[in-house]
Amino acid sequence: MKKIVVVLLINSILLACVNDVERIPMECFVYDSITKKPLNDVNIFQILDGKKTHITTTSESGQFKVKGLSRLTFGMEVHKLSNLFFLEKEGYKIDTIETYGGKNDFYKKDSLFLKPN
Repeated sequence: MKKIVVVLLINSILLACVNDVERIPMECFVYDSITKKPLNDVNIFQILDGKKTHITTTSESGQFKVKGLSRLTFGMEVHKLSNLFFLEKEGYKIDTIETYGGKNDFYKKDSLFLKPN
């Protein structure tokens, strides 16, 4: 009986320390900075757990969407999740988008322009 009480107590303490960290959903369009034409097949990457992870690719119209992401982390401090996205396409300079995870940090049909090399 004592073991069950101890296990329940430990689980309650751990669950009280769980923080929900989220990535803000966004929708953007990517264009060539000179021609102003949409760029398709632009790869969107993010560094997750120390690894470069492919998130999505732009469509024919240059559009990409990033869905919201929730993760559980343990700890007493609440940290806003800063997201750094890399936009890469052969023949163009790499560009970045940084979001900070605040409720007002939304990208709604934002336009981005990549510069040719």
